[in-house]
Formats: sequence, C-alpha cells, structure tokens
Amino acid sequence: MYRRIKLDLLSPHPECPRRMCRRFAKKLRANIEQIGFYETITVRPHPTMARKFEVLNGHARVEALRALGIPKAKCDIWDLSDDSARLFLAAAGKLSGSNVPVLRMGLLQRLLENHSREELATQIPETQAKLEHLAVPPLRKTSKDKTTDIKPGTVIMEFYLTSAQHAVVSAALTRVSKKHSVRDSAAALARIADIYLAQAGVSPRRAPAIRATA
Repeated sequence: MYRRIKLDLLSPHPECPRRMCRRFAKKLRANIEQIGFYETITVRPHPTMARKFEVLNGHARVEALRALGIPKAKCDIWDLSDDSARLFLAAAGKLSGSNVPVLRMGLLQRLLENHSREELATQIPETQAKLEHLAVPPLRKTSKDKTTDIKPGTVIMEFYLTSAQHAVVSAALTRVSKKHSVRDSAAALARIADIYLAQAGVSPRRAPAIRATA
C-alpha cells in the first residue's frame, strides 16, 4: 500500500544514473496532467536525514509533480541498505522489457482512433512525425496465435546490434539527417540505402532480394 509523502521530504539518490531529456519530461507532465495517474515512486528512508526519504525510482515523476504544483507523491517505501539501493538503481529501467514493434504499432493505431496525432504526441515518446505513418484506417492481419493492426505499406524491421554496430548506425543516421534535413530515422535509413544503391549503379526496384541465412 502506497503512502502520500510531501515532495519537500523527497531527495534524489545522488548515484542514480538515469536522466530524462526535456522533451520526454514535458510529455510526462502532460501525461500525468491528462490522465491524473502515475506509477508510484519508490523511496527508502533517507540514510542521513531524519524523517526524509531518498528517491530510488521515479525522479522524473517527482519533478513533473513539482512542475504541476502537486504537493504530495504516491510512494512505496522500501527499507534498503546502501548496497541494496545501488543494486536496485543498477537494475531499474534495464530489466523492464522492451516493446514488440508489431504490438506497439497496433496499440498506437487504436489510440489514434480516439486521439489526434497532435494530442497523442504530447504524452507518449513517439513524435507527431512518426505518428503520421500510422494515422490511417488499419488493416487486420491474422496469424495463428494473434491478430494485429498494420497500416498498408508499412513494413516492420527489427535489428539486434552490438554496441559497436549501434554506434556506427547512429552516427550515419545523424549525419544523413543533418545533411539532407531528414527528421525521421526511417527516412534517414532509406536515404542511406538510396545513396548506396546509387553508388553501386543499382535501381532500388531492380535490387536483388537478399535471402536470410540460418
């Protein structure tokens, strides 16, 4: 059972490695303001200050509540040692799973049935430009064990990269985006492919299909 604690009694853990960018912090505030709910904040009794608490998970939520003028936060109080608190900080946010692209797309499409792209983009990580690709009546695609909503013409590609590969791809996407004024990562990736095929003298329509190997 959570307890409501005054924000003045909450202090961030000094070793918390996670930070939220300004754009996402703004979306978080809008989300809390819109739906009126948020995940409880995980705290522990402060190790050096009496009657105060140290935030272990939910630092951005605390700042969002402050910005909204909400005086108290819903908190779960965990009695953790310094070492246990550090272990929790190291795991929090990293062991929570990741989105399955097809399921994420279906969720967004259903949200777009009741919300405008502009409104939705203020509350979730996706930008309005990315939501543009989904703002059409979806098709139903049925497999043996699930049914998902997929926009006509949209193809989902999922890659698993090493850290080194990710650094190279990110650098290329950033460079192409700036040089060609492309904001969307998918468009930047397509632009890189266009450049490569043009240099190889191959038309995209005549590019040979690449067979997957086991």
